[in-house]
Amino acid sequence: MMLKVVLFDWDGTCHNSLNNIRVAYLETKDILGLSCEWEEFRHYIGIPTVVQGQLVYPQNVKEFVDVYHDCYKKLVEGPLFPGTKEALKAIKEILIISLVTSKTHNSAVNCMAEMGIPGIFDHMICGDDVKHSKPHPESVLKGLEYYKIKPNEAVYVGDSAHDIKASKGAGVPVIGVTWGALHRDEIEAEKPDYVADTWEEVIEICKRLKGK
Repeated sequence: MMLKVVLFDWDGTCHNSLNNIRVAYLETKDILGLSCEWEEFRHYIGIPTVVQGQLVYPQNVKEFVDVYHDCYKKLVEGPLFPGTKEALKAIKEILIISLVTSKTHNSAVNCMAEMGIPGIFDHMICGDDVKHSKPHPESVLKGLEYYKIKPNEAVYVGDSAHDIKASKGAGVPVIGVTWGALHRDEIEAEKPDYVADTWEEVIEICKRLKGK
């Protein structure tokens, strides 16, 4: 079947929030005395903060969420990854583009506005739209359901193991990008259908899947 819809992750794929996440987590770690080191925590990027709290501070998840959000809010948002705006616009010229993120709807909308690309996605599925967060496939399946398409008529673009597992769970091909939370070898270990080192490669894969 021909590709119709491209589903995108946000943090670590489109938005370079990684340094802010690192700074906010390390401050939270110091405040709460967490034992989870950054090298371990970076593998939890891309899932809701509540779920992160369940993993690193199960004795008081609400306190983790509150402290982490307070630490993060003090920081100036990082930029989009270089070429993101241009790539999204180029892909949108030939395909439907949809956001599938663990961020809440309000957070995603506000962040995109701040990045200068408000409303660029044709549709959004956010963390507060699903009962089960990635790596559960619910969010990806909702994207298929919304557009009434088959799994092989979509492709997911993400930077984490959670993205790849969610996409595979929904039967959707996935492009793993190497500029986000995971290193290239870690992305390859998750066995995505495609690996891209640049936005140009993502665009070429999408064109090829569309048959252009």
